[in-house]
Amino acid sequence: MTRAYIAVGSNLDPGRHIVSGLRRLHRQAPIVATSRFYRTPPIGPDGTVRRGDPDFINGVVQVETALPPLPLRRWLHQIEAGAGRIRSEDRFAPRTLDLDLLVHGAKILDGDLPHRRYLAVCLLELSPAFELMPGTPLRDPGGLPMEPTPGFSLEVFRPPPEATI
Repeated sequence: MTRAYIAVGSNLDPGRHIVSGLRRLHRQAPIVATSRFYRTPPIGPDGTVRRGDPDFINGVVQVETALPPLPLRRWLHQIEAGAGRIRSEDRFAPRTLDLDLLVHGAKILDGDLPHRRYLAVCLLELSPAFELMPGTPLRDPGGLPMEPTPGFSLEVFRPPPEATI
């Protein structure tokens, strides 16, 4: 089994889409830890706030998986599609669910990790000594305001043992 970290976000009905998406994910790759989730403003390609779009709820989950990175990414895209995610030319558009594979084993797979505050802060909650490369610790890059959002935890998306989803 390999440890992986997945960024989770939504700005279209996040309470529903994050919980249902993580329940699906948990069936394939057991979620062993979650960061806090934060409300963050939507950002565009230039790093500035997109006016008129709803705020995001963002967090990171740690999973244990036997899947290599590419099949895991495909599974994440299936979960997004099941939540009604429509990919368009505007990759910063509002979305029902966004699941991004940040780290798989020792390999960083998302180049935004050191630059996007909500990714770095959430990953550091789960792995405080995380290093981008040996001797280079991940740090909070600052900038983007983040407001903790209660209500998302392992207990929220893990169904009771007898329940089926």
